[in-house]
Amino acid sequence: MEFPDLGRHCSKHDCKQLDFLPFTCDACKKVFCLDHRTYKDHTCAEVKVRDKKAQVCPLCNIPVPCGPNEDVDEKMNRHIEDGCKSEARERKKAKRCSVKRCRKTELLPIQCAKCSHQYCLGHRLPSDHNCDAVRRETMTAAHMLRRQSTNNARGASSSGGLLSFLTGKA
Repeated sequence: MEFPDLGRHCSKHDCKQLDFLPFTCDACKKVFCLDHRTYKDHTCAEVKVRDKKAQVCPLCNIPVPCGPNEDVDEKMNRHIEDGCKSEARERKKAKRCSVKRCRKTELLPIQCAKCSHQYCLGHRLPSDHNCDAVRRETMTAAHMLRRQSTNNARGASSSGGLLSFLTGKA
């Protein structure tokens, strides 16, 4: 044999297969072949020490770790009572686009300079989100133009019309 130190034998008593890519169990620290690498396959005695579960909190989406002898529900209740980070959910809601049916959230939402609401990239322009401030400005400008044209029409008819305005004769 050219490489006598290459590979290791499986630690399972009834296997002892020579494996060139062996697996080391992180619980019992023994070496196993591909067929016996999982806790279940080599009946690991140390797995109970490593048996931990994590339930995801429904309010803040943060995993809550539970030990092997701990009640998952009790641990979750304690997490919620001790100040669950549900504010993170509110912060995410605060970054949501202000358009009615748009549910996009941006890492850095864009704030409209006219109406001060936050929008996604797709609705960032005032024309894309039907900006109320722009609409009010347009309505105010249109109202002023109407009033100005009404005043000019009254003044033009009483002073001789457009011709007198252009020639400067009143």
